[in-house]
Amino acid sequence: MEWGGRFRLAGTVLAFVGAWLIRLLVDSANMGLYMRSCLLGLVASLLLLASVFAFHMSIIPCSPDHTLPSLLRCYVSNQVYSLRYPFIKAKLRREWRSPQRAQETFLRQLIARDAETEYGLKFRLGDIENVAELQRKHPLTSYEDYREYMQRLADGERGVCVGEEVVRFGITSGTTGVGKLIPIVASRTNVIWFSLSEVVFPANEAFGRPSPLQRRCTLYCKPTLNQTKSGRVVSPLFFVSPSDQFTLDMSNTPPAGFQISTDFEANYVHLLFALRDRHIGTFLAPFTALVYRAMKLIEDNWQTLLDDITKGRLNPELAISDEIRRDLNAALSPNPERAGELRAEFSKGFVGIVSRMWPNFKHIFSVEMGGFRTKLDKTYTKGTPIYQGIYMCTETCIGMNLWPTDPQAKYSLLVNENIYEFIREENCKDENPQTLLIDEVEVGQTYELVLTTRCGLYRYRNGDVVKVVGIHEKCPVIKFEYRKAELLNLRSEKVTAVTMQTVVQEFMSQLPGARLVNWTCAESPLLSDTKGGDSYEIFYLVFIEVENVSPLENTTEWAPKFDQVLRRHHHFYNYLRNSATLAMAHVHQVKPGSFDKLKEFIVANSSASVNQFKSPRKLRDTDVLELMMSHIM
Repeated sequence: MEWGGRFRLAGTVLAFVGAWLIRLLVDSANMGLYMRSCLLGLVASLLLLASVFAFHMSIIPCSPDHTLPSLLRCYVSNQVYSLRYPFIKAKLRREWRSPQRAQETFLRQLIARDAETEYGLKFRLGDIENVAELQRKHPLTSYEDYREYMQRLADGERGVCVGEEVVRFGITSGTTGVGKLIPIVASRTNVIWFSLSEVVFPANEAFGRPSPLQRRCTLYCKPTLNQTKSGRVVSPLFFVSPSDQFTLDMSNTPPAGFQISTDFEANYVHLLFALRDRHIGTFLAPFTALVYRAMKLIEDNWQTLLDDITKGRLNPELAISDEIRRDLNAALSPNPERAGELRAEFSKGFVGIVSRMWPNFKHIFSVEMGGFRTKLDKTYTKGTPIYQGIYMCTETCIGMNLWPTDPQAKYSLLVNENIYEFIREENCKDENPQTLLIDEVEVGQTYELVLTTRCGLYRYRNGDVVKVVGIHEKCPVIKFEYRKAELLNLRSEKVTAVTMQTVVQEFMSQLPGARLVNWTCAESPLLSDTKGGDSYEIFYLVFIEVENVSPLENTTEWAPKFDQVLRRHHHFYNYLRNSATLAMAHVHQVKPGSFDKLKEFIVANSSASVNQFKSPRKLRDTDVLELMMSHIM
């Protein structure tokens, strides 16, 4: 019996028993048994209330793979969040109407917490009384100013720079290839919960709220975990712990599926369990690139997936451990009826497939990266909303998207989570530029962000450049523009031009007698928009023009050699390669004079002049990429 039928039966029984107790209550009252009447009245009221909830749960969409405990936890959690949201919304509105006051309040909290730490005493935080004084008395900082403090904190020292318990350490992908340890303090965990729960309510208001019993598909590949000397876990910000009951209850994949550490296998398992559940309500993935690849995986492997659903077992060719396979198979049962439904939809093609696979689907929660949202809107998710709900990084949560239906994501600043300062774009390269406060920025202008955060970073230049696109209440609304020094970024790895230049030079040193003329690169999603076709794999394309090397001499070895050098220089790229999230870069030797042709093409087709021309390190347009592809030797 499905959950709807079970709850209808339970509601009927509870209502009957409640009514019977009310009759006993009346009889007891007539007999003067007032204590007994009160007790019977309380029990009857609770039973009747429970019957109302049971009848409600019987008529709403419900994911069939729930256990009773997970079902009840989901229902209660979602209803509680719904009740809380009006109060949270009112609080946020008050803060947006008085952003300067909210900033001052937040600063006082940080000063009270950190003033007596070693860092606080060194920079005399206790003498700072307001944001203007912080701006005047504390220098601008970068991560190098904190690296030693963070390492000591990770080693277990107390009172170093954060006067609050550290729950774990996040690690950034790093803009130089070296990850940054960021303490996730106890109060910060509340912000992360906020970002994954209350922040979806603007989307619920715009696109419809999933039922409190619908689950979501969460795309997640277990990262490599490390520990500090003090025993704290070091992991990316998006980390699902085996004890994270909330995420596990809300997701339709069994807990064992969150322990898979290879990309294809993890996605296959998440999608298999999602396909079994026709009542999936939402889809959660860190980046739209992952959503696209997931849909591509379904398109390329739908027959195998349907075979698994029909037989109620996991594809035996998947490279996963016996223990995980056993746990996943225990959660599967044959479902040929559902497989037949999906087969009929797949036979119609894959444009707009998401809404056809899951008829009660509401929205996808993901962050745009690499132009994948446009590709999705034209193909798999046509007609399905994609909500970029939160602007977040490992260091902090920066903004919240209150406009889910706008195609261009924009964010109202969370003024109770950070102190914001802004550097004019033209001054970004200065070592100590003047900053503007939250009430001094202008709509239409572009700025580098400076943040003071819960994790102990004061006046921190995180490298993000944003544009102020409006004012909400009295608070700036921003749009992410770019990240300083960023070159390649398919999976939040953020490989910089400096890193790539180093890698290219080291790679060239392995080619005796060769001389580098020029190089450029691109990301494979751009290739799929050209004649190159489409692929589940995502990778970098590197174009190198050299002298004194035959086009036929060992060029087949270029890609693995280049890959090894890049792995050594960028730890997060190496991790993504090990998990097969990124494929090996495609390294191409181009014909002599190719970069001259590139220069001529760009000058002829843009506002750039010959005198202003700078050879691009990254190709961002399909026509330019096609030009370079046509010059491969």
